[in-house]
Amino acid sequence: MELVERGAELETLSTLYAEAAAGQGQAVLISGPVAAGKTALVRAFAEHASAAGALLVGAAAARTERGDAFGVVRKLLAALPAPRPGEHDPNAGAAPPDRHVLDGPFRALLGHTADAPVVISVDDVHHADPDSLRFLLYLSRRITSAPVLMVLTESTGPWPAHRSFRADLLSHPHGRLVRLGPLSRRGQTELLATWFGASAALRLTPACDALTGGNPLLVHALLKDNPAVDQTPELVVDAAFTRAVLACLHHGGPAITRVARALAVLGEPVSPTLLGRLVGLSGDRAAEVVTAMAAAGLLTAGRFRHPAARTAVLDGIAPKEHAMLSSHAARLLHEDGADASVVAGHLLAAGTVAPWAAPVLTEAAEEALTRGEPHAAVARLRLALAGTADERHRVRTVSMLARAAWEIDPASVTRLLPSLVQAARDGRLGVRQVVELLHYLMWRGMPAEARQVLERLSAEPRPPWEHALPIEAVRLLMGCLYPVRTRRPEPGGAPADWHDSPAVVRQMRAAAALAAALTGAPAGLDVAATADQVLQETRLDDAPGWVVPAALAALACADDPAPAARWCDRLLADTTAFGGPIERAVLLGLRAVLHLRQGAHEEAEWHARAALARIAPAGWGVAIGVPIAVIVLAATAQGRHDDAAAYLAIGVPDVMFETPAALPYLLARARLRLAAGDDAAALRDLRAGEALTDAWGFDSPGLAPWHTGAARALVESGRPDRAAALLDDQLVRVAPAAREPDDGHGDRTGSAPTENPVHMGHHGRHVNRAPHPVLTPRPAPSSGAVPRAAADVEHPQPTPGPRPNPDLELPLTEAPLTEAQSRVAEQAALGRTNRQIAADLGITVSTVEQHLTRIYRKLRVSRRADLRPSRRATADPGPGDAPCGRPGGRPGGGRVPPDHR
Repeated sequence: MELVERGAELETLSTLYAEAAAGQGQAVLISGPVAAGKTALVRAFAEHASAAGALLVGAAAARTERGDAFGVVRKLLAALPAPRPGEHDPNAGAAPPDRHVLDGPFRALLGHTADAPVVISVDDVHHADPDSLRFLLYLSRRITSAPVLMVLTESTGPWPAHRSFRADLLSHPHGRLVRLGPLSRRGQTELLATWFGASAALRLTPACDALTGGNPLLVHALLKDNPAVDQTPELVVDAAFTRAVLACLHHGGPAITRVARALAVLGEPVSPTLLGRLVGLSGDRAAEVVTAMAAAGLLTAGRFRHPAARTAVLDGIAPKEHAMLSSHAARLLHEDGADASVVAGHLLAAGTVAPWAAPVLTEAAEEALTRGEPHAAVARLRLALAGTADERHRVRTVSMLARAAWEIDPASVTRLLPSLVQAARDGRLGVRQVVELLHYLMWRGMPAEARQVLERLSAEPRPPWEHALPIEAVRLLMGCLYPVRTRRPEPGGAPADWHDSPAVVRQMRAAAALAAALTGAPAGLDVAATADQVLQETRLDDAPGWVVPAALAALACADDPAPAARWCDRLLADTTAFGGPIERAVLLGLRAVLHLRQGAHEEAEWHARAALARIAPAGWGVAIGVPIAVIVLAATAQGRHDDAAAYLAIGVPDVMFETPAALPYLLARARLRLAAGDDAAALRDLRAGEALTDAWGFDSPGLAPWHTGAARALVESGRPDRAAALLDDQLVRVAPAAREPDDGHGDRTGSAPTENPVHMGHHGRHVNRAPHPVLTPRPAPSSGAVPRAAADVEHPQPTPGPRPNPDLELPLTEAPLTEAQSRVAEQAALGRTNRQIAADLGITVSTVEQHLTRIYRKLRVSRRADLRPSRRATADPGPGDAPCGRPGGRPGGGRVPPDHR
């Protein structure tokens, strides 16, 4: 090893040798950190002394030989030169040295001073056995007038047995101490320059100092790890460096090795007391070891200077010892008040968990979820379950595990749901946990289980409003998502009447806005304003995952997609809101829908594909129909029928056809089938979608664009005759409004679409209010009478509204009341209660409530008092009056069997 910055120390040794050679014996102790270059210094000095004619007698102490009495002394005697022929051997017949006989070895060594000065060196004297230390002290006291120089080296560190020897040696006038420190930055630059050149050495010195602390052994190891070129961009830490680190620890002794392993396991600095408890040392002793390691360039501020050093130490720990250290560290840190996340890290490394640790792991999982780290939360919760015997804590842990797994892959939650449903039935879940569970069940297509949970809650005494309102919000949301399974409740009042607790009320407002956008109930609710308020006040990460998407979906049902599109763009650009993958995926899906409405097919398809990339199809649950529909519609509109068919081949759950996601899916499948010439299958899809909107009460048959969408597709595929027939059928379906003459004398049958496109545009005004035309792309410009009519139906031009019938005293309706609705409206206008109306008409109270909800929406009134009795019947029977909302010949019950063809 090349000596750098050791000239002064070498000069001191040379001076002491000169004094010893003159008959003034000296003893010098060279002290420094592990691997500071003490041995190299002694070797360099020995070469100088040997050249000056000195007799060199050397030995090295070893930690493993500390129990060998007089072991170092025997090594020194063995190093003496053999006597020349005819000379007397001073050791001949001498007894081996023991603790009572030190004079013999002394005379044997001193006998050689007649020929030349003697240099006696002992390396690592702190490892010498006690008897050898006694001999060295004995020798040092008797060389004051002899040509002898004793050169001893020690590593600084916690050597209790060595301290008294050191103090005695240095207490004599001829005892000298030479301290050897780490290399300065200047010295490191000098050493680096021999390898990289001057300019590169200056640039690399700061990094070298940070890695090595000036330890010469570590600096030389870095040189070995790096090529000797001028353009080295940075110092690479490789095998030579890690071997040097381990060598430092080995030479330091077992205490340093134990502390190094403990620090590597801990990963962060701790108090000397805690460190000592972990490795079986006193706090003071542990502090000394840390100080020695820092002096050796291994640590800085209680940490390893480079991750590679820590990794090398960890790799040297046997797995069983590592687990024990981690477990012990976790317990000590917990008792010391460390953060739950820190303790959890060590519990995970240990792989086993004691009962005391399960609550710590769940607390740490909660912290991880707050930071947006669901993978960490899942690992902690799984380990917590392994150590949890308490059933209530197990339920809480499983609920948290479901929440964390949801953020990673919603499909993975499915296996946890049965136990959570049972816990909800048993009343072992809190309000937040129940709300989360209902969300999972709805998304994963388990409405029956969700209904069971809601029925269990309904059987309990009414909880405080702040607990009841979130559940009512989910109940309202479920009525929107599974209309055939759930009776849609109405909130007890308008949003202004709800109790003023922002976090809770936002949930109710979001659900109410979506319900009003789809069904018109609750009456009087300003959907756009309510949804906008929810979005203004909510971040993706501070509310249940469904709140923002529900508000956005409500806003997206409006005639103008621009406000919803602006909100989507703002939220997708907000990198400060954590928002898990599922929330981001839903936002992308909604933005795709809005792009499609705006006629941007490529952008729509890109966003839908991005949504599916965030969450695999299996994780989308019943919502999978939406991104698939967007891609199919966009690809079909661009003539890429094979691409569209490939996405329709993705499996969807059968229960999806009980949800609104079925509507865009059926429309997209119909459009592709029309484009492929399969008119019959396409019409089945269109009629099925229309039947669903009727049965669910999302709109009347005249308001959904199923036929107009089909007509446009037929026109675009070159079959205008078939399109005209479909539009004729559509006019028949909106006959009640079409038969109202503008002047009281006109044709009550309406005009054919090819003859009166403007009149059709009037009916198209209602079509655009349907909740799911947002998924119908805007058509490209086309020519001819039939294309113009189709475009007017779906994208109308402003036209005057119909004149009011002078015989009708009810407020002007934007869509006709069916006969059943008219009967209910007449009774309500007379002031009769819902129960009385139900008894008179032979229907249920629930049916009366549903009729009133649609009546309020159609008549644009918000309360019963706004209804006034008419002088005659107000409407003709419409095709939507089939029992239970099932149009004749269409699938009933609000369900459509999936088409697996």
